[in-house]
Amino acid sequence: MQMSKAVSRVVLDTNLVLSALVFQSSCLTPLRNLWQTRRIYPLISRETAAELIRALTYPKLKPLLANRKNY
Repeated sequence: MQMSKAVSRVVLDTNLVLSALVFQSSCLTPLRNLWQTRRIYPLISRETAAELIRALTYPKLKPLLANRKNY
């Protein structure tokens, strides 16, 4: 993927990625908006990706994921 010079690459941890994706309205909404408008390019490690996949299966997140609207 080719990035313009205006795009910043940022390293994100699991909690930031999870919160930005799962919670529609949170303090991380601006981060998600930057990501969706391609003004930042998020970077995560393989370990973080694996942890994120595990976290998305947690029972306490199921109701949040079921009620989530696409945004």
